[in-house]
Parts: sequence; C-alpha cells; structure tokens
Amino acid sequence: MKQSLLSAPKVLFSASSKNQYVIPACIKKALRKGVSGIDSACFSTREKFVAHATRHVISEDPGRRRETIYIQSKFIPPNAQASLRTIPYDIALRLDQQLNRAFFDTYNKYNLGPLDSYLFFVPYRFPHHTLLLVWNTLIKIQKAGRVRNIGLATDRSFDSETALDTLERESGKRVQILQQKYPSNELAIYCRRNGIQLQRTLVEQFLWAEHQHARAVLREWAEAHNYTNKQAILFLSQISGAIPVVTSTDIDDIVQFGQVATAVLTKKQKKELEGIVSMLGL
Repeated sequence: MKQSLLSAPKVLFSASSKNQYVIPACIKKALRKGVSGIDSACFSTREKFVAHATRHVISEDPGRRRETIYIQSKFIPPNAQASLRTIPYDIALRLDQQLNRAFFDTYNKYNLGPLDSYLFFVPYRFPHHTLLLVWNTLIKIQKAGRVRNIGLATDRSFDSETALDTLERESGKRVQILQQKYPSNELAIYCRRNGIQLQRTLVEQFLWAEHQHARAVLREWAEAHNYTNKQAILFLSQISGAIPVVTSTDIDDIVQFGQVATAVLTKKQKKELEGIVSMLGL
C-alpha cells in the first residue's frame, strides 16, 4: 500500500484535555505552529472536536493539504476505559466487531480519506488469541485501503518482543507502530532492528531519577542551543528512535512543541544528543 506522504511525524499532539471545548483551539494552534501529527482515540466524545478542528485547518489555511497532517487514532477495549458512556458502538458485540465499528466511526468523523495510522490498545493480561483476532481485523481494514499503517498501543506490562514476534508469525503481518508510555531500552532496540515506528507517550519520564548525570548534560545542551529543557527531552526522544506524543492546553507549551517539530538539528547537535542517548544505554 502506498505510504502517507508524511510517513513519520517528528511530534504527535494528543488532545487529552477533559474540557472538550478547549480542544479545537489547541489542535488548530498545534497544527499552525508546526506540529504535523495528531493522535486521538475513537471512544472519546473529544475526537469529534479533534476531527472538526483538523478539517477546519485544512479547509481554511492557504496552501494546507490533507497530506501535510498525519492523523492517528486508536481503539481502546471497554475493559480498559474509565467510562463506558461515550463508546460509539454496542459493547455486547464481539471485540473484532467493536473494533471495526469504532474504526469507521473515527473514519467518518474525520471524513478525510484513509487515516495515516490506527492502533489497538492492548490491556493488561490480554489473551493472545483475542489479540490475534483483532489484529487480523486491522489487517483487513488496511487491505481495504482505509488506513495506511496499523499498530499497537500498550502499557509497560506488555511482553512486547515475544508478543510481537508471535503475532507476526501467526498473522503474516508485522506491527508497523508501537506506542508505549515508557518503552524499555531493549524494546527501543528491538523496534529499530525490525523497522517498527516507536512512539513514547510519557516523554517527560524519559529520564528517571537514576539518570541525574544525563539530565545535567541535557540541561547544558538545551542552554547552549537556546532550547528549553522540555524541548531538549523531546529532541532526545527523537534521537533515541521514539516519536514523542505530547499534550497540553498551555499555549507556550504548544508553541514549544511546534518549534521542535519544525527544527532541523545540525550534525553537531545530533552527535551531542547521540552521546546522551549512549549514556542511557540506548
């Protein structure tokens, strides 16, 4: 299948505010400040606001085309959701049927042609045979031309490497995208080796307490190149091979995200960041 013209956004913006009425302004600001990737979820009533704001930018901004925005959504099973009130399908259906209906609910909300990527969130201790069932459903949706890339979103308890290898062997299709809160070093290396796009959602937790030296070096790097610490962490995630998934309703934060998304680092800057990545064992 032909890949999206925007195959790998530098930053994905997730509109996760509980106040759905501030979402359109945040989406528009992010897209207009340079963020090119949007991350949403099918079950949320917020997604219709995300979709509307995205369509508004495409239709109203001079020179803006659909191909300049990477649109990603995901399906979260009912047992992994905090509330069942906003689910746009019958939860009595089989999970693969729920996934299919949820996907087309999202597809129709955006009404912009094929999505760039769609993920299935794997809950804790999720049965492998059910995962294979929903993965095969995603493969069918992709083969029908409705989505360009498919993948999984997981928490840290997911035995990623074993599960991914098994899923590929049994379905004949490798996972193209893996989204995790804080992927391990081993998982990051596995994804690079297998050509899987890795996305990191808890970006600010990238450097843990035990990484005090790396934190200090990164702060010095940020100051030397006129970036904030928050921006430096996003750059570090990119250099390590993981696309950062960010969220905020603060305008200053959104502006910073846009600057990272549009920045072109020099060879020297990249080499310095690669040195910090090496400190982390990645």
